[in-house]
Amino acid sequence: MKTTHLAQTLLTTTLLACLSTLGSRAQALIGSADGITRSATEGVVTAAGTNYQSVMARTEPGRAAKFAASLGNLPAYDKNYKPSKKALEADEQTATTETTEGFSKSVSAIHAAYEHLDPKLYPYQPYYDFRDYYAMHTRSSMSQLQHDFDQLLSQSFLAAGTDNMVQILSLRRVSVPKQREGRNFFDETVRNAYCAQFVADPLSRQAFENFVCALMLDDKRVCPLEFPMDDEANAIISRDDNFVLAFNSYEAFLKMRADRRDQALAVARSATPINLVRNAITDWLQQLPEVETAYERFKLYWLANEAYEEVLTQHERYVAGEDANNDVGIALNDCRAMYASILAEGQIERMESHPMPTTFTVKGINLEKVKTLAAESLSETAEVQEVVCLDNNWTTTKTTRTIHVGFLTEVGRFKFLFVRQLAETMKNRKWSGEYTLSGDDAPIKIE
Repeated sequence: MKTTHLAQTLLTTTLLACLSTLGSRAQALIGSADGITRSATEGVVTAAGTNYQSVMARTEPGRAAKFAASLGNLPAYDKNYKPSKKALEADEQTATTETTEGFSKSVSAIHAAYEHLDPKLYPYQPYYDFRDYYAMHTRSSMSQLQHDFDQLLSQSFLAAGTDNMVQILSLRRVSVPKQREGRNFFDETVRNAYCAQFVADPLSRQAFENFVCALMLDDKRVCPLEFPMDDEANAIISRDDNFVLAFNSYEAFLKMRADRRDQALAVARSATPINLVRNAITDWLQQLPEVETAYERFKLYWLANEAYEEVLTQHERYVAGEDANNDVGIALNDCRAMYASILAEGQIERMESHPMPTTFTVKGINLEKVKTLAAESLSETAEVQEVVCLDNNWTTTKTTRTIHVGFLTEVGRFKFLFVRQLAETMKNRKWSGEYTLSGDDAPIKIE
């Protein structure tokens, strides 16, 4: 049975014990666990041996702070705007005046705030003509944005620890006002929508979480994205396909995205209550051991990590050494020690599962003795739950007999079968009861 190197390593190390509880610490910390390192001075990410220049480098120290002076270009977060006459006619959601769970403003007020966004940073205007680029607060709109984000993040999760982490973005057709008709990169809808929603309602827990998702798309450790361009100077994506960027300048497009993010960061670090930030991080970390899949753990981990690094520790009300801040930092460090097990669990989830083979009852075999031998052979890798016979009888020669046996183990919610050959020798013309094991095949994941 073929298996990935990461999954094989997991199954032959004490990381299995980590997975069984998701509470003990793996040996590798974040940064070394997935083969990714960062150069703060060069802005270069190295992922599993692949070097490339970060097109959207993470926030430089002080970069977002300079936008604090330009917050007047944003909707006043403490003001409930009224929709314009055109918005009332074009957007049925402007009639929704109640405040939904997770938000501090009504849908109507949030959509009205979209009309006051700076078009230099939010060029898809009027918003009701570019509904794919905004959180429209309908079930279909919110589900689509979540689906698109999960599609981007899950691809990175699937490739974590491999040579193929970098993701080449797909394209969407759009005509941007004061620019031109062309293609836009797939991630732009999520980035624009989640930043717009957040700056319209920065006191909202849900909008804050969505904004942190947008930040994750800028972190090359989490979601390394690549923007293929045949001709950056002329914003040509592909000459062969006649695809041009829907912006006249590729450089200006990248600057717009960075400025939009940094302006939203400045809001998060000043307008969003620090208690909301701390509580969100704490909640995500507490949920991490409880969710069902490794991908959900991966997502929660990076939500907490991004919010901690980019918002909490940069917040204007953050005080280093304060008990509340220390508690969050300690909790995050505990989860950082679990990161290797999260990636490994994901590899196990994707291993092919097989039905349990037929087992037999065979005379002349001391299964308890074999179980002890099996436990010694697996050492700390896994705890043997049961020994089964996989042949219906011994294969016998003059002095030796052999039979295939299986060692069943459970790792969290996964079940594995180690298949080995058991041999017994003859002594004084009788079977000695002395066993040896051979074989080192990778364990089989059982359905």
